[in-house]
Amino acid sequence: MQDEEDKHKVALLFRYLQEAQAREGSHDLGENATHLEAEADAHKEEELHALLGAEVQRDYAGITITDPVEKGVGRDLLASFTRGMPLDQKFAASICNQAMRILEKLPNVTRLKAPTPECPITIIGDLHGELADLEQIFENRGSPGPNNIFVFNGDFVDRGSNGVEVMLVLLCMKVLHPEYIHLDRGNHEDSIISAAYGFKDEAIAKYSLPMFREFVRIFKALPLCTLIGQECPGKAIFVVHGGIFENRKVKIDDIDTIKRQNYSSVIAQKPRRKAPKEAKMIEDMTWSDPKPDNGLELSERGSGVMYGPDVTREFLKANGCQTIVRSHECIEDGLELINLGEGFSLYTVFSASNYSDGDNFGAFLTYTTLEKQPEVTRFRTREPPPSAKVAESNKVGLNDLICRRHFRLLRGFEAADPEKTGKVPQATFEAVMGEVLKISDIDWMHLGLQLPPVEGGQMSYNAFLDQYSIHEVGQRNVDENVAGALSSLYGNFKYLEVIFKTWDANHDGKVDRTEFTNAIAAINEAHPGEEQVSPDLFDLLDVDKSGSIDINELCETSRLTKGS
Repeated sequence: MQDEEDKHKVALLFRYLQEAQAREGSHDLGENATHLEAEADAHKEEELHALLGAEVQRDYAGITITDPVEKGVGRDLLASFTRGMPLDQKFAASICNQAMRILEKLPNVTRLKAPTPECPITIIGDLHGELADLEQIFENRGSPGPNNIFVFNGDFVDRGSNGVEVMLVLLCMKVLHPEYIHLDRGNHEDSIISAAYGFKDEAIAKYSLPMFREFVRIFKALPLCTLIGQECPGKAIFVVHGGIFENRKVKIDDIDTIKRQNYSSVIAQKPRRKAPKEAKMIEDMTWSDPKPDNGLELSERGSGVMYGPDVTREFLKANGCQTIVRSHECIEDGLELINLGEGFSLYTVFSASNYSDGDNFGAFLTYTTLEKQPEVTRFRTREPPPSAKVAESNKVGLNDLICRRHFRLLRGFEAADPEKTGKVPQATFEAVMGEVLKISDIDWMHLGLQLPPVEGGQMSYNAFLDQYSIHEVGQRNVDENVAGALSSLYGNFKYLEVIFKTWDANHDGKVDRTEFTNAIAAINEAHPGEEQVSPDLFDLLDVDKSGSIDINELCETSRLTKGS
């Protein structure tokens, strides 16, 4: 796209798309998404009545759900799903309806008494639709009960193929054991995020769009966090999916003032500076990440903040806590402990093993007292893929992995560079890459990555990692695959995906010339009397000249337009 006229044509298209986005007051919503959700809310009672009143298929051989749910059905349902037996939509809706009656009455902050050896508390991180991992946890710890309390810390859906089943089992367990199983909201329990990352498609394929809407209503009703041992000042545990707040004056008691059911998505509240205070608080709690150095800054994910040890200690002291347990990040060993100093600590626990076809353990924490560290249980439910699989995958996949591990790579490099020179020997560079990314026997110098030059035997890891920072996109000549990965992680990928699916009329994952022409005609119709977008742009967006446009080409063209 060297020609200035071509750049202008493409820029005009994306300007019109961005204007449509801004009119909705949304960072990632498609043009009609807000209206669709409002319409769904207006008809929720009608939809629920239809779901609950539907006839069960005559040949249905699965579990029957009663209202109220019968004792023991939770584990039976899990076993049934594990064997591949689906649950009829009528019964799925009944579980959601019964769970909603409980969830909507709960406060934003679930407050639990301190654990004891007789009544331990187990905290579980992201599950992301991995039914086998959920089964493993219950096999290990048993069912919820008066002497066995569970806290599931968000991100139950997306990525994995069984988000529907994971949600239904957890909701059924919540109905059966409301005092002994607790569910926190994660950033994927969000109408927009779950639509972009797979759960919506899964729910519609297995059930229907009205059933997906029922799940979204559940998402809105989920409590936001858990506080354990408040009766023990200075020792309590704050359990939250992502982390703490940009506003350093916010305390845990302030969380209970949020009207959480007003927010099916906090992504829809962009731009952040104009978002309501409540939306920012939910965003920070579900999206934020810790960072190794002191201070507070907006997150490179594009949502939430990054908080350092000093800010974290300040929050813990102000709230009578000693520990934060959070999730949100895939950890290779399933668990990471950060000692914050002065006796304070932060755990990151992740419970989906071999996440997204990767190589990581799942883990969970079990507390029997606030006086000592929890017991850590690590597990896998299947063998990890061979390391060669990553090496053979496309560059976007590898760059996506590097983007996700940006800060873990930085920590690894800094540990190998005690003098903080910003450089390490080539052998050390390769060793840190292999260790952090869990990829062995890789010739890093010949993978086609934009690696820094070797000068005097040293490589600048800062220069390398700068390329994987969203701040660099549009400011330098970034490798196209890096930018593609960054777009999917931090940028406007979710919004572009909604646009792409709107254009893709036959839902085959590609936009052909006819579909593109029809989409451009609709855009031009919305801009009468203004400069019109040319349908000839198809040839510019069809980067590989395959005769169709895929989502990667749309994202990449968007990025190049921003940088031009």
